[in-house]
Amino acid sequence: MLLLLLTLCIYTCGFNVYMSYATNYLWYAFPEISGEPLTKGMGSIIMGIGMLAATGLSFLFIKPTNHGKAPLITFISICISIVGCIWLTFAMTITTVTIALIIACLGYMVNLSALNAWFKNLCPENERGGLEGVRQIFYNLFPMIIGPLVAQIIIKTLGTVYDAGDGKTIEMPNNYLFLAAAAFMLVSFIPLVISMVKTKKANEIEA
Repeated sequence: MLLLLLTLCIYTCGFNVYMSYATNYLWYAFPEISGEPLTKGMGSIIMGIGMLAATGLSFLFIKPTNHGKAPLITFISICISIVGCIWLTFAMTITTVTIALIIACLGYMVNLSALNAWFKNLCPENERGGLEGVRQIFYNLFPMIIGPLVAQIIIKTLGTVYDAGDGKTIEMPNNYLFLAAAAFMLVSFIPLVISMVKTKKANEIEA
């Protein structure tokens, strides 16, 4: 269970590196980096399309998750997330950034669903309330501190400078946030794989 919580924590740190800044990236930095004439309205539409499409596609993974395949689906979801984040790093057209955002959001939604199912299967029935509080620490508290902190460091050192008018400039998020997120998610494979191996051995012993 601790390995599973570490997987959740590290992965969600990566998610929090970029998701809070994704809209601002599309509004300000992406047009500067890619040269695409993307307005704020179009940026919001892309975010909406990404979320809705990912939600619809995530239903395809519910059945295998509920049939004991949560560890495998978790592994697949992290792979999907990494692909989406790396694609977002290098996406330079409206079409490619939309597809990449759908993939990244899909990975997150599937991951959250699979990890929750796996975690609940490990929880003793009479201790679920207390353990759910522990899960929230790894899912919310740590990632919401670490993720934005890493993001701010990247923005301060590598952020895109945006002209705010009146001689003022603002450092805006850039595509390196997605690369940093992918790095976090890659590290989350370490506790995940160990947990999958231990789960497999435990199932073999029970059988």
